[in-house]
Amino acid sequence: MGRFNKISWILGGLIAVLFLTEIVTVLWTLKTVYGQRGDAVAINIAGRQRMLTQKMTKEALFFNSTQNDKWKSSLDATIVLFEKSLNGLAVGDAELGLSGTTDKGVQEELNKLQQMWIPFKKALYIITDTSSSKDLVKAAMNYVSKNNLVLLKQANVVTKKFEELSKRKITRLMQLQGAMLLIGFVIFVLTGISVRRFVLNPLSNTVNVLSRAADGWFDSHLQVTGPEEIKTLNRAYNCLVATLGSQMITTVTSNETLREASGNVAQAGEEVLNQSNTLNSMAQDVAAVASQTAASLETVSKSVSEMTIATNEIARSVAITAEKANEAQDRAQESSIIIQRLGQSSQKIGNIIQVINSIAEQTNLLALNATIEAARAGEAGKGFAVVANEVKELAKQTAESTQEITTMVETIQNDTNEAVRAVELITNIIAEVNDLANTIASATEEQTATVGEINQSVDQGAQGAMQVKEKADVLLRAADEFLELGNALNMAKRAVEKIVEENEEILKQVRVDESTVIQAMDESNLKSKIKAIFNQHIKWRNSVLKAVLKYEEPRVQTDPTQCALGKFLQTYQPDSHGEQGVINELIPVHEKLHESVHEIIEAIRQGRPKKEVFDVFALKLEPQFESIAPIFERWLNLV
Repeated sequence: MGRFNKISWILGGLIAVLFLTEIVTVLWTLKTVYGQRGDAVAINIAGRQRMLTQKMTKEALFFNSTQNDKWKSSLDATIVLFEKSLNGLAVGDAELGLSGTTDKGVQEELNKLQQMWIPFKKALYIITDTSSSKDLVKAAMNYVSKNNLVLLKQANVVTKKFEELSKRKITRLMQLQGAMLLIGFVIFVLTGISVRRFVLNPLSNTVNVLSRAADGWFDSHLQVTGPEEIKTLNRAYNCLVATLGSQMITTVTSNETLREASGNVAQAGEEVLNQSNTLNSMAQDVAAVASQTAASLETVSKSVSEMTIATNEIARSVAITAEKANEAQDRAQESSIIIQRLGQSSQKIGNIIQVINSIAEQTNLLALNATIEAARAGEAGKGFAVVANEVKELAKQTAESTQEITTMVETIQNDTNEAVRAVELITNIIAEVNDLANTIASATEEQTATVGEINQSVDQGAQGAMQVKEKADVLLRAADEFLELGNALNMAKRAVEKIVEENEEILKQVRVDESTVIQAMDESNLKSKIKAIFNQHIKWRNSVLKAVLKYEEPRVQTDPTQCALGKFLQTYQPDSHGEQGVINELIPVHEKLHESVHEIIEAIRQGRPKKEVFDVFALKLEPQFESIAPIFERWLNLV
């Protein structure tokens, strides 16, 4: 039935009905007109029957009066003609141009006329029969005279019936023509209404919607109803809205994501510039430090070499020290003996000092007596008094010196005792020093080996410092490249911002209603539905990316059965095994795609670093989306 629901079929059908109506009208008119010829003949002959009735009566009277054979022959001919005409009117006569009648009313009146004709004809034959008696002829003439009007009236009735039949046919023709005219008018009106309702109104609605679409307003969809041409046109427009609308909505989301990415690029560019400046400064510092470190390590290397020599000297010195310690221990023991002797000598000195002190006291007394005596001697004793005073002073100084010596001797004795004890301690310490010297000698040997290793490590460190300096130079060049990269990022940011602004200006010229796109998708063909579903998933992915860039939870559908694809697959039945295989491949990837957004939401809720959130997007969600795209492409190739 679909092919009959076309404008060509509808208009062609209505025109065909009009044409058939006209054909029926014309054919019926022709039939009626053709029938009117027969009716005219029948009416004429039926009317002639009235005349023949009067003629036969007249001829019978003339023959009966004159007995002239001329009237007999004329009457016989009239009788034959009347009967032939009567039979022709009833059953038809090609010679007379009569086709007979099937009208019951006419047939009934003809039957009556025939019934009247039989006795009337008999009476006429009696009159023309010369052998008939006069009474019989008289009776026949009376019958003819008496029934002439009756037969005439019946013939007139038959004529009237034929006229009525003809009039009825003309009336039916007129009725048919009126009916056909009415039917034609009704068909014309219905054609106008149908064309207006099924063609002009849908076309007008389609033109209005297409006009809005020409102005960039994709906010309406068209009902896929009416003739196939209109349905095809409306379905094509819905496919356009579903495909182009979903692409425009996806472009809006992509533009928003691009703007957000532009902000991130700008921020990254500023950070790259700042970090490149910092890196440049640090690289210069590292290069300077590396140079200083290389120089220092070279100095250290020389110092370690010298220290190696010194360590060897120390080792020899420690060995000598050990020998000297042994000698010192021997000397300390000898010193202890000498000190002990010195203590004994100090005691003897103390005894001598006591004697000297006694002598000094006595000398002091003698000097005092000499002074006294010199005073007695007067002038003669003055010289002796001076000497006595000097002696007294000397005695006094001797006493004082002796006192000091005594104190010093006591101190020496005390110190000697302490020295004895100290020498004993020194002897013990020297023994310990000897042990330590031996230990140091062993440690010095190990230290010598360690210093050698240190020297080797310092050499390696020096080489490493030179490599660090080389790396620092590379780092300086990288810092310069980062600086150029930062400038390039700024240029890219300005370019992206310009593209975003231009896209926004373009998008301002187009208005797309998402609900209209969904409705249009429902009334689109399969390929457009698949394209629209894929575009919706691009929009879904861009919304997730935009949320990740803004570090906020994505507000997208996480249930794979409730998105556009999930709802579509709940009712869709594939037409081929190949298509079913593609769908079976698509379903698990699609489920993983929606499940991956849960990890992003959880990472943001946990406050994990932005880089980790983006890594989840790049490593989990993005690979699933990249897997879906070729599956959709293969699906489109199958439908």
